[in-house]
Amino acid sequence: VYDIGATGSTLQNLPAGTTVYIAGGAYVKGLIKTTATTGTTTVRGRGILSGIDVPRIDGLWDHFMVDGGVTAPLKVEGIVSTDAPQPHLASYSTGGSHFDNVKLLSWNLMTDAFDHWQNILVTNCFIKVNDDAIKPGNANSVYRDNVVWLQTCGSAVQLGWIQTPDKPGTNILVDGVDIIGSDVATASDIGPGENDSIISFRNANGAGYSNDTIQNVRSDVRVYDVFGFHIKDTLPGFNQGLGYIDGMTFKNFD
Repeated sequence: VYDIGATGSTLQNLPAGTTVYIAGGAYVKGLIKTTATTGTTTVRGRGILSGIDVPRIDGLWDHFMVDGGVTAPLKVEGIVSTDAPQPHLASYSTGGSHFDNVKLLSWNLMTDAFDHWQNILVTNCFIKVNDDAIKPGNANSVYRDNVVWLQTCGSAVQLGWIQTPDKPGTNILVDGVDIIGSDVATASDIGPGENDSIISFRNANGAGYSNDTIQNVRSDVRVYDVFGFHIKDTLPGFNQGLGYIDGMTFKNFD
């Protein structure tokens, strides 16, 4: 067991090009963050990264389990990330970030799996979080062969929320989503905002979605809703008006 904390250690100020290895059998409490602007930061291994002792601070949107910073690419492979206080993995690079074979587990609200921008690749992950599992960022995001267990807040694939008119959701590919469990079976199970569909679309910030494909989606369990589209929300901070959908493809749902 290791306790690296949430702030102040070298693991919250990683230099460019650093690789952090979490060995199998290791249980690491705390957050990992880079402040680098160039060079790829890598976090990999078979151990556990836990946010169990990290306090959640509403309004402070920087307590990610692994934070790739503003511009540098982030690669995360193999680890288990659990008990996140906020979303698990964050990358705001314009390209080169890859999350592969990561297991993401959390039970608090607003613990999305990913928070990121464009040109990201997400593959072979297991996602059981209490908010959105796959939330495609902006242009050219690719998600392949991921497994989801839905809890009572969030969707398997969430389109919306983070897009704005200057950051449209274009050329997104979601190919292969296996839903193996769902805690939302009836209307009484629905969490905040009725945001519990397999595919949700909450476009309240005027963004455009075009040339996107969601395919090969399979569910082994009963789900409450397949599509939940909200054209205009009235939530605080999401008020830039209507956006649009053009050329979106859905196919091979089972």
